[in-house]
Amino acid sequence: MSASLSSKASNGRSSTRFLKTASGSSAPESGSKKSKEKWVSSTADDIRAMKSQTNWDHLDKLTDEDIERSIASDPDRDGLRDIDWSKAEWVLPEPKAAISIRLDVDVLAFFKAGGAGYQSRINAVLRSYMKASTKG
Repeated sequence: MSASLSSKASNGRSSTRFLKTASGSSAPESGSKKSKEKWVSSTADDIRAMKSQTNWDHLDKLTDEDIERSIASDPDRDGLRDIDWSKAEWVLPEPKAAISIRLDVDVLAFFKAGGAGYQSRINAVLRSYMKASTKG
């Protein structure tokens, strides 16, 4: 897995950098000295010249039934089969404010145990509380 960052070099050529990590995550591991990340720089021309690893001939030959069968057998789909989209909300991200907050150690540990995105989950819980408290 990799993430890309685009930038303009001083010569005006577009350049893209990819961050690769041993864990497969593109997010830098903050504070980790064991991180095995390696930055690779490539220009847009370099990227265009790279050989695709996608078997396009195989994909072109797939029928709609083949694709449906593949989707149905995908284990990652299990939790997504019966989503009730009628309750979905369109949420545009608001700018975040950087603050310092004191939390109980066990509360913070609970959210961090869920992995990356724990601050967003804390924000979601606080937003839910705010909405419930302001309903009139």
